[in-house]
Amino acid sequence: MVGGEFSFVRCGGCGSAILRPQPPPDVIRQAYPDGYMFRREEGGGLARLIRRWEWALFYRRLIERETRPIQRLPLPRTPSLLDVGCGEGYRLEAFRQAGMVADGLEYSDRAAEHARALGLPVRSGTLEMHAEELAGRYDVVTFFDVLEHLPDMVTTLHAARRVLKTPGWIVARVPLVEALTLRWFGARHVSVREAPRHLLLPTRRGVDAALVKCGFERAAWQPAALSVAAGLIGLSLVSGGVYGNAARGGLARYLVLRGLSTVAAVVVGLPLAWAERTVGPSALALMVARTRPDPAA
Repeated sequence: MVGGEFSFVRCGGCGSAILRPQPPPDVIRQAYPDGYMFRREEGGGLARLIRRWEWALFYRRLIERETRPIQRLPLPRTPSLLDVGCGEGYRLEAFRQAGMVADGLEYSDRAAEHARALGLPVRSGTLEMHAEELAGRYDVVTFFDVLEHLPDMVTTLHAARRVLKTPGWIVARVPLVEALTLRWFGARHVSVREAPRHLLLPTRRGVDAALVKCGFERAAWQPAALSVAAGLIGLSLVSGGVYGNAARGGLARYLVLRGLSTVAAVVVGLPLAWAERTVGPSALALMVARTRPDPAA
């Protein structure tokens, strides 16, 4: 599959799609423009008002919903959690409001600074950089929309196992290349068009193999929220569809693209996303896996 000038190749073993050749780190960094992540406080006037509406009507409800799978896990009364790729910190806020002792980790200095400005405990850098310092500290490690951005998922999962207690849990939301809509849309699917930000589009088999290799049990899988899956379809149908508030070209262009992609998500995305999850995996899925018992224990 091809996303612009970038090509994905399929693994002959697990079927995952991997970006090859992988761009150098400076090219990948340049692919993340200012405004790639949604920021509810940014801008002024009409732009700020629109983002507040987006936050109230969509993002806040979605983030609150994302805490529920963690709350259903068999955890201590006050669980410790590390949100890897915590972005601007809004999900981390929700975890802490739900009674968890939650820390964040974010590669983007700008996003990490924003989260710290909200009073949140967020480290900058990668999980591998902090694995020794944080060894055995957490009950849960989360990766929401992160694994597909990693140059080496296995190395990061090894680091996740290192910072987890035994037993501990890993929770991740990830696009699945074997999903029906990804096969239908091919290079038009927004998950493919996100190259070179997306370096990997895995299969469940590929993720399970990596988890087992890194000291976890095989994952339990469930579809992500229907509204999110429908939104991916809407973005895939609209050329130039955007994530978050990445309004490249000005507010007017942003509003047009958001409007078109929202209509496409409601009219086409919702029924198609519902149909997809009745016959196979969703294009965006939530996986939950537990650490394997420590043989030395």
